[in-house]
Amino acid sequence: MSFMTYARRGIAVVLAFAGTLLASAGPSAGAGLYPTSARGTDISWPQCGSALPTVGGFGIVGVTNGRAFSQNPCLAAEYQWAGSASTSPSLYMNLNAAIGTTADNGASGPAGNCKRNDLSCWEYNYGWNAAQATFAYALTQGASAAVWWLDIETANSWRSKTALNRRTIQGATDALTSRGAQVGIYSAPYAWRTITGSWQNGMPVWYAGTAAITCQSASSFTGGTVWLVQQASASSGGNVGC
Repeated sequence: MSFMTYARRGIAVVLAFAGTLLASAGPSAGAGLYPTSARGTDISWPQCGSALPTVGGFGIVGVTNGRAFSQNPCLAAEYQWAGSASTSPSLYMNLNAAIGTTADNGASGPAGNCKRNDLSCWEYNYGWNAAQATFAYALTQGASAAVWWLDIETANSWRSKTALNRRTIQGATDALTSRGAQVGIYSAPYAWRTITGSWQNGMPVWYAGTAAITCQSASSFTGGTVWLVQQASASSGGNVGC
């Protein structure tokens, strides 16, 4: 897939600033989707071909197939499943650094045409282009959402320098906010610390995979408001709104 090349690096500064403001805008967008104690469910490509669970009060659907620049082949059907809830669906995408077969997608973008050794440029473009491609694919499947989550996990490929990983995440955040979405982070403290160096960017939090964590502000690893807690217990309903 080809992407528009931006000649002026100043554009990136404006977009990054705007994206930061939108990402830190507060809990209002999530309050209606994830009211306190509401229970909902998230699904993605691993559920393809399986009987889908009860959606609950809200549904969240993965658009990618585990990595950036991949596609969940069951998105259309799963988005329809999420639409049966009492609130509008949310979407999420997996993200990773510009490593491996898709790395060249970071060569150009809002940060400019990157020199091979300019990894900061490369990673910002990669994150931006990955999010734009994912957003575009979602639209082709009839899927749209006011809230998008970035799935940040150590199981995917990341740079050893956390500052570069932050550039990737910022690029993806700015791309989605440029499309009018509110963006939050799905992760857990260890993963976030390992990947970003405990970056305090103020973004909303979807706390990954534990029944022991509550919605209190002390649970936040970004410095932002905790909107969701994913609970590991099968009887918990999957996710609890904060």
